Amino acid sequence: MAFNGYSRGWFETTQDQGAHLYRRVRYIPFELRALPHPAAFVSFRRYLHSLVAATALVIGVADAQTLGVVEGTVLDSETGEPLIGANVVASVGDFTRGVATRAGGQYRIANLPEATYQIRVSFVGYVDQELEARVDAAATVTLNFRLEPTDIQVNPITITASRGPQKMLDAPAAVTVLEPEELEARVGLTAAEHLKTAPAVDVVATGINQSRIVIRGFNDNLASSLLTLIDNRIARLPSIRLTALQLIPIFNADIERVEVVSGPASALYGPNSANGVVHIITRSPFESQGTTATVSVGENDIISGAVRHAGTITPRLGYKLFAQYYTGNDFEFSDTTEVAARQQALALGADPDTLLIGRRDFGVRNVALQGRLDYRLPDNGLIMINAGFTLGDNIETSPTGSVQAKNAIVTYIQGQLRYRRLFFQTFYNLLDSGDSYALRTGDLF
Repeated sequence: MAFNGYSRGWFETTQDQGAHLYRRVRYIPFELRALPHPAAFVSFRRYLHSLVAATALVIGVADAQTLGVVEGTVLDSETGEPLIGANVVASVGDFTRGVATRAGGQYRIANLPEATYQIRVSFVGYVDQELEARVDAAATVTLNFRLEPTDIQVNPITITASRGPQKMLDAPAAVTVLEPEELEARVGLTAAEHLKTAPAVDVVATGINQSRIVIRGFNDNLASSLLTLIDNRIARLPSIRLTALQLIPIFNADIERVEVVSGPASALYGPNSANGVVHIITRSPFESQGTTATVSVGENDIISGAVRHAGTITPRLGYKLFAQYYTGNDFEFSDTTEVAARQQALALGADPDTLLIGRRDFGVRNVALQGRLDYRLPDNGLIMINAGFTLGDNIETSPTGSVQAKNAIVTYIQGQLRYRRLFFQTFYNLLDSGDSYALRTGDLF
């Protein structure tokens, strides 16, 4: 008989029938003595073989009696259907053991030493869930899980590319949809902050709350070839075709999603959408009831506060109200053309206290109020009345030089009817430039 060695519970003997493998066999000291007769040697070999097998069996039975089991099912919390192939992992310290759920969503993790375990379940498209379980010796613990589906949409519905509900992959143009998870991850004074990571979109910041949004590199000072919509309403300032997002009364927490059409859309939206469309869609008061308030501070002495409240009066009548206020100091900049024009005016005898040329005020202020009323019709119809205004102070760039916006007020009112295949809308935008003036000439704007 030949012994080939022992290593961590493996004991191997070479016999005429081949090698035999014994699980969890511990090292057993023994002594071989020369036997006077070959028959006695064969008998001793059989005796030793039986002794080792019996020892392994006793050890295996003893270990099984000291190990625990965790078992249960993993189901969808909404439908109650079993989730097949979900990962279930039990861990404590450096010890980890896991399995995948079988048919019926069932799982069973065996051979767990006595301890308190963290049982974690994960499955694609669902929120991970983790529970704690105490596993005692020779005990079976039943732990059932019901996973919540996530809000990730692979092919969401868009309404901008074709001016009607449509799967994003079926849209006739390149469409990017920014979902609530992406919007909540960013904080900014205007909606432009959410567009910085969108494909083909270029956001040019001209101040702490001023920006220009262009698509596919077609940049100009007014960004007049990009159409901006809010709940299907054209948000451009009247007469100057400027989309000043800081003068649009909108609350970041009120944005449901943002759809970006990268490419010409003039066939559907007219001549001012040659480079694309940005459509900001706000939350319905029926699906977002409650009160949300935010307070934030930042660089440039920014202090911002906003509050939003939504509710229902009847099961068919809902409303929402929003108010926002923020102040700050913009980045200081000196325009040489303005400086030269101001010096020339002063040389001609202008009063420095009343001269508007080159008189920059770097203080930024914004006050916004908005209200909306929704009435639900049968067959998913809707009547919406929406109104708001924004008052702002800031320095705005233009092709002919900067403009000092002072007490500028943008007011709008919107009415909308949707019923089956009918869509009717009317809106009114009003710009009151207040005390605004051109910094290079001093003329009222």
